[in-house]
Amino acid sequence: MATSALPQELIDGIIDAAEDDVQILKALGLVGTQWTPRTRKHLLKLLRLGEELNHPLDPITRCRQLVEILEANRELRNHPKTLVIQCSTTDTDAEEKDRTLGWIQVCSEEFIKILHMLRRSVNAVTFSQGATAMNFAHLSPTLREALHSFVARPNIVDLSLLGVHSMEMTSMVEHRSMEQLFIAFSAPPQAEMDAFLSKFSVRDLEQQPASTIAPLPRSKRKISSKFLRTLTVCGGGHALYLLLSKSQSAQATLHFSRIISVTVGTVHWDQAMAMIWPYYLKSFCQNVQSYSVLHGPWKLMRSDIPDETTLPFDPVVFSIDQLPRLRYLTVEVPHFSLSFPQHNPIPHLLEGLETLASSSKPVPLKRLTLDFNFGSLNGVDDVTKVLCEASKRQDIWGRLDDILSRRVFSSLTDVAVDMLIRRCKFDQSVDVLEELKSAVLSYMPNLGEQSKIKVIFYLPS
Repeated sequence: MATSALPQELIDGIIDAAEDDVQILKALGLVGTQWTPRTRKHLLKLLRLGEELNHPLDPITRCRQLVEILEANRELRNHPKTLVIQCSTTDTDAEEKDRTLGWIQVCSEEFIKILHMLRRSVNAVTFSQGATAMNFAHLSPTLREALHSFVARPNIVDLSLLGVHSMEMTSMVEHRSMEQLFIAFSAPPQAEMDAFLSKFSVRDLEQQPASTIAPLPRSKRKISSKFLRTLTVCGGGHALYLLLSKSQSAQATLHFSRIISVTVGTVHWDQAMAMIWPYYLKSFCQNVQSYSVLHGPWKLMRSDIPDETTLPFDPVVFSIDQLPRLRYLTVEVPHFSLSFPQHNPIPHLLEGLETLASSSKPVPLKRLTLDFNFGSLNGVDDVTKVLCEASKRQDIWGRLDDILSRRVFSSLTDVAVDMLIRRCKFDQSVDVLEELKSAVLSYMPNLGEQSKIKVIFYLPS
């Protein structure tokens, strides 16, 4: 049968089934004219402009070519839904011999054109550092204004900031449609923080009674049909501090008290996060149903291993008694943290669960997931010894079994212990893994009897 005779619905179904496979989509787009529009829709839904080292074209050339393509074909402007901007920036006041401008600085006029042409289609934006930070202070005033205006549009529902410095945050609290916010290693301009702190100190914030820091009544606030549902924070304490405080104004439309899913990263935990996180949990998390404590927003790196300069794990992270609606709790445990008692999250998790167990009220927790990440730091690390030791930690598994089998956790249906053995070396057989799995289960008889515990080893491919 000729492809032109195929029903369009069937063609679209075939293409949609391969929507996440770029190579197949490219091949399908060459089949015929009936196939091209649908494949373009999927191929262009994520538009990434960055510093990829393996790309045949440099980012400046790609940026300029994209302008030409979008100007020549207006229909293509409707396809991108997610825009990822990855770039390093350089201080333009630096000495000429030390200055290499980032591609977005070189192509600022072209990039402003791209933003204008995509203003109706894109609803998710990521600003990400390149080899070094992306610093808004290094950008021209015209480009900064264009980026802020693009993010402020009502059709933007998802914003991610990774390694972004000096991006003004105050205006963000008046966004009317943001549903997901990701902040990692990003901070507002120092001038914005100084102006805020000159009127409002950290001590003032911590000492306010709950009645004054609670969200204002609906009648006094502008309520959007959309609201912030998901928050992810890692190393963004100052930005979060500013946003939470500004969100209490009557003009704010970005409401942090309605969030239902929270993820916090513990890598490079600093004083700013230690200051703001207990306040956030206490004052804004009454509706949170899903809480995840992860190492960070990227795969494990050698530089993440704790040393004498690293702050100890902050137990405030597991103040889960402040989450009255918590149903899903996920905790990532990097394998190297097991060797550093002061950086091991497990004891603090157990204390947090113990606090919940001491309550007279039923705990709504339904699922607890422990991800023991044995991922390699260099591709050849042998994790055999540490994995065997972790599987025989009766102090962990036995106490976990004791706490979670108490009556207040009657809603609990699933405890998943995932041993993620990826990108690393394990020199024992699969039979040994079964023995280690049996060892874990033997320390958890109560949960095992109730069929609530699952131990899974994810082997390297």
